[in-house]
Parts: sequence; C-alpha cells; structure tokens
Amino acid sequence: MTSNAPGMCDVCGKPSRVHLTEIHDGVKTTRSFCFEHAPTELRDAMPFGAHRTPAEEVAFLRQHMITLDQHIPDPAQRAEFKAEIERLIADIEAGRRRLGNAE
Repeated sequence: MTSNAPGMCDVCGKPSRVHLTEIHDGVKTTRSFCFEHAPTELRDAMPFGAHRTPAEEVAFLRQHMITLDQHIPDPAQRAEFKAEIERLIADIEAGRRRLGNAE
C-alpha cells in the first residue's frame, strides 16, 4: 500500500470515497480507498453497493465527477479521472460492468 495525499486512495492514488480509521492497542491508523479498493465489507454497507441499480450507480458517478474539480487541483489529472469515470459510466450503461467489479 502506498501513501498518497489526503483524499486519495492509498492503493492506486485515485480520489477516495471510503475512509477507514482503526485503533489497535492505542495506535490509530487511518486509510483511504477508492470504491474499487475499499474492503468488501465496507463496499457492501455503502448506499451504492451491489444492491443498487445501474442507473443509481451512473447517477452516483456523475455526482462524483462534479466534486473532482474541488478535490483535484491538477487539470491534467482531473481530466484523466473524468475520462476514466466516463468510460466506467459507458460500461455500466452497456451492461459490461458494475461498481465494485474488477476490470
């Protein structure tokens, strides 16, 4: 696992949507994940988990794209993430993929 800027996935560096704080023996550990890298038990508990329809997943992703401008200052990186989200939306709409499924 890599260490990234706050708000970025600790695994891949994409914008994170899942933040996990654990305390073991008095030691606090905080980790952040994008949806794809979030632990399964956390993904399943989320409002956009596997029980959501493709239309709900697309709506979630479109809303997420709006927030990228606020969280990613680099225009090139922001454009790359938006393009990736658009590809994911197209795959969901075509029935090729769902949120949480590996590529």
